[in-house]
Amino acid sequence: MKLLWKTEKKETKREFSKYENNWTIPERKEKDTGQYFSEEGIKVTIKNKDYFFTEPLLSEEEKRTLGTIQNGLYELLNFENLKETEHFLNKALKVIMTELDLRISEQSNRKILFYINKEFIGLGEIEVLQKDPLVQKIFYNGESIQISHRLYGKLNTNMVLDTEKVESILRRARSSYKQEISEESQEQFYENEKESWKIFWKKEKTTFLYSKKIESTQSPIEMLLARKVSPEIFAYLWMLMEDRKNIFVNNTELLYALSFFLPEHANITTNTEDFPPNELTITHYGIAKLGEFNFIKDVKKETVYSGALLATTSEEIEEESNIICYTENQKIVSIKEEGEELFSYQGNKFLYNVDKSHFMNSKGNKAIILEEWKRRTKLLTLLVKNKTNNEDFKKIIAIYYQSPEAVLKKAGLQ
Repeated sequence: MKLLWKTEKKETKREFSKYENNWTIPERKEKDTGQYFSEEGIKVTIKNKDYFFTEPLLSEEEKRTLGTIQNGLYELLNFENLKETEHFLNKALKVIMTELDLRISEQSNRKILFYINKEFIGLGEIEVLQKDPLVQKIFYNGESIQISHRLYGKLNTNMVLDTEKVESILRRARSSYKQEISEESQEQFYENEKESWKIFWKKEKTTFLYSKKIESTQSPIEMLLARKVSPEIFAYLWMLMEDRKNIFVNNTELLYALSFFLPEHANITTNTEDFPPNELTITHYGIAKLGEFNFIKDVKKETVYSGALLATTSEEIEEESNIICYTENQKIVSIKEEGEELFSYQGNKFLYNVDKSHFMNSKGNKAIILEEWKRRTKLLTLLVKNKTNNEDFKKIIAIYYQSPEAVLKKAGLQ
């Protein structure tokens, strides 16, 4: 649905949608301390195993606009049926914005949308936790809330929920699954393809566990150990990434593994919430900002990205003008560069013929490029032999961008 937003300078049409989840995860400087934020103005701080957040701050004008919209929504929507509320929310907003001729900036739009969704169709007090792409689980023990964090592990929060707030959260959760509470059951379980709820009902207190379903991911070392890919293939893809080439894959696991080969301080954009951030880079969740590297799931051919594109797609891609990785059963079985097959998997062996690589043939002295590919292959072979952990692997790759000679010397390869 298109909604006309009126501003001081000009009228622009924007897509009005349910709370766009745009977050920025900066580089992690310290092991137990960190801070990140969303474009709506939510700020998250991690300190000493505690998780703190602040919601978007509204100006007085934004508060008045939010109040006007809320009053209009209360008049137009039936809140006894949450599914119906969600379905008609966009239409109701369009009516309110048009009839009242409300003027709003893009930044104010994001902040106000957060509060509208939190109040009318979101999870209320735990909306931030549910939307945070790095929060995997939310556990309420009847008194306080703890979370499981993708970068910092188990964390405490200072959130205290009263009975009314807990009931409101669970009522909204249940409405998504079209199930009612059974008076006889002390345990309820709901799930879909993205999340699950486990609720325990007791006379003394109610507890719940909310879990996001995260796609399985593997590091380059894990993929190499499982023989899903070869060191030669990763060395080649690494060089392509360094040269900011676009790479298409049909496997999200490979897409995640490629994030280990990013240079330090790189700006990353991804449109999938379960993408594991490389803590040596800056990661933007959502596509409001384009990065140096764009890790995009289900990319559309007509979309244009300014940085390197590393993507999965269900659309047919022309082999003659792209680099495409084909997988079967999570294993790379073929890589084609501009129509030429450079890598394949046959007879239980990874085979390669990089002499036909347009990329390598376009880089001046081909002998130097081939030697660099071989050096990276040897380095990756050594790292997998030593079963290097994820954190050290990322650091080694980051250092290699700055001083390859130092890394190779340390590894005994030079």
